[in-house]
Amino acid sequence: MVFWSMWTITPLLTGSFTMIMAGSLFSRFITITGLANQLANAISGLNMAPIFIFLIVVVFYLFCGCFIAVMPII
Repeated sequence: MVFWSMWTITPLLTGSFTMIMAGSLFSRFITITGLANQLANAISGLNMAPIFIFLIVVVFYLFCGCFIAVMPII
């Protein structure tokens, strides 16, 4: 019984660990390259009203929501 429970939980744990490591690697990549700062500077340099930026984000989520589940988009 113990062996069977370990056998069934191992793929779940290794998958979770892989996702955590991939997320950590991606966040380090974003930080090291300065991509977040560049994106923030690009958006603030548009000189648009905040409501239009909000609408662009909503349209992006609406478009992605047609093809991808909700949680992976966020």
